[in-house]
Amino acid sequence: MVYLPLIEETGHMPTEKYTGLEWETESSRWIVRTNRGDEFRAHFVAMGTGPLDKPKLPGIPGIENYTGHSFHTARWDFDYTGGAPMERLADKRVGIIGTGATSVQCIPHLAEACGELYVFQRTPSSIDARNNHPIDPDWFATLEPGWQDKWLVNFTILQTGGFTDQDLVKDGWTDISQRIRDRVLAVPDQDFSPESLVRAYHESDDERMAELRERVEELVSDPATAEALKPWYRQLCKRPCFHDPYLSAYNVPTVHLIDTDGQGVEQITGTGVVANGQDYEFDCIIYASGFEVGTDYARRSGFDTVGRDGLKLSERWADGMRSLHGVHVHGFPNAFIVGPSQGANLISNIPSNLTDTAETIAAVVAHALETDATEVEVTPEAERAWIEKLERGGRTIGNDPSCTPGYYNNEGQPIDGSARLKSTAGDEGLRDERISVTNRGEAMSKETTIDPDELKMFSFKVWTYKMGEQVSLMVHLGDQLGLYGAMRGQGPMSSDELAVNTGLHERLLREWLYGQAAAGLIEGPDDESRFELSEIQAAVLADEQNSLAFAAGAFRGGIEPGVLDKIANSFRTGVGVTYEEQGASAAAGLARMTGPWSRLALNSVILPALDGVVAKLEAGASVVDIGCGGGVTLTTIAEAYPNSRCIGYDPSGAAVRLGRERAADMGLGNIEFIEAGGEFIESGADHDLVITFDCLHDMPHPDRAANAIRSAIASDGTWLIKDIRSSGDFAQDRRNPLLAMFYGFSVASCLQSAISEPEGMGLGTLGLHPARAQELAEAAGFTSFSTHDLGDAGNLYYEARP
Repeated sequence: MVYLPLIEETGHMPTEKYTGLEWETESSRWIVRTNRGDEFRAHFVAMGTGPLDKPKLPGIPGIENYTGHSFHTARWDFDYTGGAPMERLADKRVGIIGTGATSVQCIPHLAEACGELYVFQRTPSSIDARNNHPIDPDWFATLEPGWQDKWLVNFTILQTGGFTDQDLVKDGWTDISQRIRDRVLAVPDQDFSPESLVRAYHESDDERMAELRERVEELVSDPATAEALKPWYRQLCKRPCFHDPYLSAYNVPTVHLIDTDGQGVEQITGTGVVANGQDYEFDCIIYASGFEVGTDYARRSGFDTVGRDGLKLSERWADGMRSLHGVHVHGFPNAFIVGPSQGANLISNIPSNLTDTAETIAAVVAHALETDATEVEVTPEAERAWIEKLERGGRTIGNDPSCTPGYYNNEGQPIDGSARLKSTAGDEGLRDERISVTNRGEAMSKETTIDPDELKMFSFKVWTYKMGEQVSLMVHLGDQLGLYGAMRGQGPMSSDELAVNTGLHERLLREWLYGQAAAGLIEGPDDESRFELSEIQAAVLADEQNSLAFAAGAFRGGIEPGVLDKIANSFRTGVGVTYEEQGASAAAGLARMTGPWSRLALNSVILPALDGVVAKLEAGASVVDIGCGGGVTLTTIAEAYPNSRCIGYDPSGAAVRLGRERAADMGLGNIEFIEAGGEFIESGADHDLVITFDCLHDMPHPDRAANAIRSAIASDGTWLIKDIRSSGDFAQDRRNPLLAMFYGFSVASCLQSAISEPEGMGLGTLGLHPARAQELAEAAGFTSFSTHDLGDAGNLYYEARP
């Protein structure tokens, strides 16, 4: 579903899951010549000859002496074998050399067809389950528009170590990625250093490869054959293979595995093969030896390309490939290379790479035509910078001397100099754009120097510090309330037991305990939701008198003076601190923290995801924002859709004043703010759009607000809910490296508001997970509910309709 391009665009449902060129300077055109005598000119040329297209025969002595029938798997001889089934092999003795990806696909069919089949193995492949199965048409019909791009993004995020709520692809590639990620997140201090990532990869790989070896034992009957088929190396030393019947093929009595213990076939004679010192005679030899990788581009493509000033591409790349993004080459204007080499791509999804490259080339060509550009050419500086970035990134596959020889590691030879530049591996996830466009003879340059990977990591670092602020606050609370002292030396204890021992409010203690566990500052929870302060933790957090390592006294809260005392008192009384009592800075800070997504993504991403809503807003709709805070979301809508009438509700006077000031500064006349909770929204008003952003979990009575919204919304209206990503399962949520910060927000702010009234529901920051949100909406009388994942790292979006 992610490896085939244009599935969604063509409406196709897969049945199962799985010449010469010369540049003419005078005309700024390419002269294209064919071996049939054709000659024509082209403004732009894209060369998509493929990365693996030239078959490679093995360098085995005597290969030219064999007198029987032979062919390479890439040039399958159906005249000799027959079609499907290959009935002409029934009386044939066949040998196949190689057990790589192609051979893995061939052998199950040959096992059924051949009179006898001998498989010559230098190194066993790792064979994971493919789990192929028919696709359910009813399920396929439920996929929403944009599904394939969503799957591709999900796949890429998992492959590059990112975080997602679900694995949409669920195959062997995403499996190893999730194992690595989960191991890194399981470390209390969540060390994201290169050393930590390598360690997590090795541990995950050891675990996975042990499972694959166990799979061989389960599927192959003969113990000796099974032992020879077990991969002994790391999974990414060779191209991982996924196949369901391959291993079982060795249970067929006429199939014989000839394992050469890494030595390979010794010699080919006039009648057959010599391996392990023994002669084998065959009617046919099949070479499953793969394709050329890293050889000269002109050799693999079948033609050379002559660029500016007569420079040949083979000469330009004599010391190794040099390009920008694997697409643009200096000295070869208006020419584009289509392939994975040196690209900002995932080599685990070649078809997607080719599609992305084609779309990029189309965009460049379209821009050139729109601007009347005659030539598009990368600058040598940009090309050099890209190569340096690739070499600096250290993310190419291979170059591991402990691996078995193969094309991933240059057949076991050192990967340096031209060999590294010729490798097919790109640098996953890199993006850059530095192309000079000659427009009517004048040079224009466009340079974007921000590396998205570096931007992502720096942004993550900044938010990690914000998490540190929240955890610091929780440490201060734990110290001030004597919670660490109450846990010291007591063994595992529940929030109920801690509440009894301290006389504090159990619900807030429970939230605090989970947050401390998420931060790795206390142990737990165990199966009975109990937590424990270890001896080392107690020395740092609780033993002020006797421990030189005591540190809790150094922590101080980072909120308004006096508010922390109110929060601490809520632990004693069980009555939370309202947003109004948390001070004006709380409202202002929340507006600044949540503002960017409202300002930048609301009109471009969020609202367009709702069917028919944008059209209503353009025509003139009635919009209500409940829990509007400082009015960032509502003013964004009011400004973009002047025909619509916008009303904001918030119980905080400070927030309402901030919203009114913002609207006045923007000169908006189609907006008003009301100081009231969501349950006081006017009934029967037939509002077209009701928004509750990051506020339902803060409300003491979100059920009342939901009922009020249902009574105030039009029969064809939309209720848009934005809330913190959570699953309702602590073990699953713990994969989120910002989880401790969310619990800190909850104790200090969200849960405070949610229990500030008698019998408050007390959801807390992570309390409105998808199931809870749907339950809340349906209880209020909404009949349609859906979840939108719109790329917001911290939030999910829910759409409810009457």
